[in-house]
Order: sequence, then structure tokens, then C-alpha cells
Amino acid sequence: MPDAILTSAHALRRTVLIFMSLVVMSSLNPALSADTSDSPAAARAVLEELASAMVSALQDPSVRQNDQEIQQLVVNVLVPKIDFRVSSNLVLGEYWAAASEPQRSAFIDEFQAFLVRFYAGALANYVDSSDVPPDVMLFNQEPRIKDKRQLIVPSVVSQPNGDSIAVDYRMFFRDSWRVIDVSVGGISMVQSYRSNFTSTVKEQGLDVLIAQLRQRNNSFSAN
Repeated sequence: MPDAILTSAHALRRTVLIFMSLVVMSSLNPALSADTSDSPAAARAVLEELASAMVSALQDPSVRQNDQEIQQLVVNVLVPKIDFRVSSNLVLGEYWAAASEPQRSAFIDEFQAFLVRFYAGALANYVDSSDVPPDVMLFNQEPRIKDKRQLIVPSVVSQPNGDSIAVDYRMFFRDSWRVIDVSVGGISMVQSYRSNFTSTVKEQGLDVLIAQLRQRNNSFSAN
């Protein structure tokens, strides 16, 4: 595994609640997903309602104990709720502006595939050995507005050991609210990847980083 990817993966493996937090707020209910209101209250309400829907789905042992079911859950439910284009822009920072559109598209595809496979595996390990309590996630604070199209929705997530940890969702509105970053205990997913990925781009170029991600994704598929 390339060093940049390995370092980022290890950092985020310590905070697997990033994925747990993302997946429980994703929707199994098309009516909820169709909410196009751009108000802060709507963003929070969507997360609250969808958390309840996904926690209910994860009570089913046939879902929790089947890696293929988990994989499909991620692809069908989680992916549509993340704006990978905006997240990729944030991860690459200044190098996004210099990238061609084909390079951007290739990076988005490989970055998305990497996150899907990594977090599907992490979630499968987590829920196979841990029950998912109905109150695993609580939204007790008002959203913090960054600008007209961005806000942060705070939450508190229960961990298997009984402790709780703060999880903040950075959301972006572009026809609907979608997640562009998640911070768990102050650790940002975007910042974790940016610090490693951009060093590779600076030293070797964006095409090398894309090739490294593709190689890693192919190795996932082979296993």
C-alpha cells in the first residue's frame, strides 16, 4: 500500500466512528432524501430522521453479519449523501485548481472507491462484534452556519466502551444537503487525507497519486 494511503488509513481506522456516523445518517427512505430545503433546521432534521432509519436497519443480524450486505448498504445508501466532488476539491487543495477535468474525474472515482471499500470493511468489523443502540447518535446543538451554502451539524456518538465522542458534519447545499467532511473528536477526514495526499502530489504529481489509489482499489477487489 502506498505510504500516503497507509498513513491516512491508519489515522482514520482509529476513528471508525466517522463511518458509523456517516452511515447512520444516510437514508433508506426516498421521501426523506428528497428534502430540498436549504435551511439549517432542515439539514439537522434530515440527519436526525435518517439516523433513526439506518440504526433500525442495522439491528438486523442478516445485514450486520453479511459483508456483501454491508458493501451494498454503503454503495446504495451512503454514497448518494456525500458530495465527493466538493470533498475531493478540499482534499487536493491548491492542486485541484491545477488539475485537468479528466484528472479530477479520475481522482474522484478512485477516492470514492477507496473510501467505500475501506469503510465497508471497517463497518463490517464494528457491527459484527457490537450491537448498535437506538440512541447511538444524538443531535443536541443547533447547526453552526459557515456561509449561505455551508454549515456544521454537531452530534454526540456513543462508543462501544460507553464513552461518547463529538462528531461534526460539515455539509454543503447544492440542490440538497450533502456531507463534505466529518470531524470525529476534532479529527477531520478531509484534513487527514489532505496532509498525506498533497505531499505525494507535490513530490510526484497527481497522476501518481491516482495510480496509487487505483492500485490499492484493485488489491481490495482481488481479496
